[in-house]
Amino acid sequence: AFTREDYEAKRFHEKLLVMFQKSIDRSRIGAIMFPAIGFLGFASSIVVLWYGGHQVAAGELTQGQLVAFLLYMGMVAGPVGGLASQWTGIQQAFGAADRIFALLDTEPDVRDLPGAVPIGPVRGEIEFDAVSFKYGEAGGGAQGAGAPGRGAEGGSPLIFESLSTVFSEGKTTALVGPSGAGKTTLVNLVGRFYDPIGGRVCVDQRDIREVTLRSLREQIAVVPQEPILFGDTIRENIRYGRLDATQAEIEDAARAANATEFISRMPKGMETIVGER
Repeated sequence: AFTREDYEAKRFHEKLLVMFQKSIDRSRIGAIMFPAIGFLGFASSIVVLWYGGHQVAAGELTQGQLVAFLLYMGMVAGPVGGLASQWTGIQQAFGAADRIFALLDTEPDVRDLPGAVPIGPVRGEIEFDAVSFKYGEAGGGAQGAGAPGRGAEGGSPLIFESLSTVFSEGKTTALVGPSGAGKTTLVNLVGRFYDPIGGRVCVDQRDIREVTLRSLREQIAVVPQEPILFGDTIRENIRYGRLDATQAEIEDAARAANATEFISRMPKGMETIVGER
């Protein structure tokens, strides 16, 4: 629809030329370095043999000692040369490890508060009590309930300001509005992916900052517009939401999701292997 085939082909060609040049440079360096290392190894052997021959001729060294030294030198030079040939791979591994550990060491902004307790079974009533929120200011639990809202000055604009509403349990509620109105943000606040900068979000009249994140999110089900399926059977995909679910509970979940009809059309029913499209 964008008719950008020529533009994308040009971009791809330019990036390909850059990668090609990098590969040529790497091959050129390897073609110079490894023969140079081999030459230095042979040259050192010749120098040792020449000097050792003079020592043997002068009677300061025996022939056996010279041969033993040459053998030991060859035993050491081999692994050292092999380590040099692996240096590029080692450097790449170090770079990748730095990025991985930086990700693993990242502390989440939203964490359980001291003294947080499991929420337990819930009815499902959700209340927004004077909630104010803007991106870039939501803390990871440091904001106390009822913290005063802050304006848009000096940062991103407020998405919500003193929003108060109640979603009753057992009812279907639709959030309708233009793109950027805050529908996704509202849902993210319920799952406590962010904390409001003012007010509080309650489930069954309990501030969700007072309960553990794990127990809260265990009570929430999300059905995305584009579902993610794991490369396994339909049964295991359903069971993933609760690993200890029985066969009857899996069938009940499929029935509640109106999935039994298309599952019955699959070649192996629940045992059909599915995955990403």
